[in-house]
Amino acid sequence: MRSFADLRKLYLLGAMGRKPHVERAARLFGSTQALHRTIGTSIAPFQRKVYDVNIATIRASLSPELFEGEWQFGSEMSLGEAIDYALVSAARELTCDVLPPTVAPPSLGEYRLRDLDRPEPLFHSLHPASPTAFLPHNTPDNHKMPNNLPVQVTSFIGREKEIEDVKTLLSKTRLLTLTGSGGCSKTRLGLQVATESLENYRSGVWLIELASLTDPAFVPQAVASVLGVREGAGNPLSQTLVAFLTDKKMLLVLDNCEHLLSACALLVDTIIRACPDIVVLASSRERLRIAGETVYHVPSLSLPDLQDADPVQSRYLRSGTALC
Repeated sequence: MRSFADLRKLYLLGAMGRKPHVERAARLFGSTQALHRTIGTSIAPFQRKVYDVNIATIRASLSPELFEGEWQFGSEMSLGEAIDYALVSAARELTCDVLPPTVAPPSLGEYRLRDLDRPEPLFHSLHPASPTAFLPHNTPDNHKMPNNLPVQVTSFIGREKEIEDVKTLLSKTRLLTLTGSGGCSKTRLGLQVATESLENYRSGVWLIELASLTDPAFVPQAVASVLGVREGAGNPLSQTLVAFLTDKKMLLVLDNCEHLLSACALLVDTIIRACPDIVVLASSRERLRIAGETVYHVPSLSLPDLQDADPVQSRYLRSGTALC
């Protein structure tokens, strides 16, 4: 076993408000425990103190029920499941020195995972208990999760409450509009929620960027272009879109609607009335003002005072992490 540095980074993110990272760290420690137990190895004595300190720190950051649940989920994995989960970047550092030759980890390349902000290198085990054709189900790069969401180059810290609030609302409405002043990160919040919601939409999550569009008449074309829909002879494009979307379960992310409000409202109203499993997440300085719309106002987020911050957190924040 090499070090716990990467899991310590996950904990630091959690200490700064990223609870999902602490939960993931607890699960990773549990899956690593499963590896040691199944393979028949144990933690080296010289690393036991570091191991115990990190476990205690993570345990203290979560409720007892949440910690035990995540730990148990990881520790009860089969050998194949534990290897596949643990070999995702951070846990690879925990296991690469204890894995036998029969479990050599060939690289799968980099993939975007649902609960992480940037692509992570994935590795696949060759152990007989592990599937031969493996790709994590919750990565946006999985062909079973069609989408056109961009890779985010910075972490998204400081909006955990807003992310959870928006995800909750999105599960209860067909049209959710994120409103707020310019620069309050409506787009970034919407993209984060869309990425974390991929597995909920079998037909995909599709981003339609409207900022550069100046003619309202071309709003249907912008949506059709992203979805690969062509206008049918003699039919309005909006009706062609409806026909295409009728049997789909899909999330449409309409970004920057404020200068095209009437056109966006008309198209969205047409789609959600005719297509029962289409959900729309819009961002706009103003609401669309159509029936069934739920509005979430995105508050501005001030930067933390780095003078008063913990030294470790200050260094992390200065390294380029996005706060909004």
